[in-house]
Amino acid sequence: MKIVILFSVATISLFFSASGQITKNNWMVGGNIGLAQTNYNSGVSVKYKLTTVSLSPNIGYFIWDKTSAGIKTSVLSYKTDFPNGSGGSTIRYSTKTYFYNIGPFARYYFLNEDKRTNIFIEGAYQYQFRKDISPNTSSNLSSNVFTLSAGPVIYFNSSVGIEFTLGYSTQKFKGAPGSNNTIQTNIGLQVHLEKEKK
Repeated sequence: MKIVILFSVATISLFFSASGQITKNNWMVGGNIGLAQTNYNSGVSVKYKLTTVSLSPNIGYFIWDKTSAGIKTSVLSYKTDFPNGSGGSTIRYSTKTYFYNIGPFARYYFLNEDKRTNIFIEGAYQYQFRKDISPNTSSNLSSNVFTLSAGPVIYFNSSVGIEFTLGYSTQKFKGAPGSNNTIQTNIGLQVHLEKEKK
């Protein structure tokens, strides 16, 4: 019983004294899992709603205190069901789509590093390669994706934090009409690596 009490006290003390390493010359490595709902309308009768789950790893470097920049990637796939009449078709059909994204991001933390919780804002650009597979054909398509997101991060200790974000992204396809505007929520985990002091 004493061991349980001591462990609980130690855990609570660590939780309330935790803060993140968000100072210059440190690294951050992590990623997030995202849930997004997209409404698409090309203006030529093709309409659908899509819910997507994605995984996006990243690596960043703190170029200044509270400011980091780095590279973010993501890989995801989904299946889309088109209702009767969509795109001029009289039958319901399905397609499979695969996405590969990569691009830079920049992030700024509003509070000082000694805070157990912090708030950040992040902007990102990603080049996206997309492959579509339908019952009779397959095609490739590329696009530019711009995302702005913000949210809180809670630190378990000086190295590990869990973050929650709400974001908005806009996606413009090359050589194709229409665009996607997406509201997305994410939960992620970041590991902060402090540079060894000489």
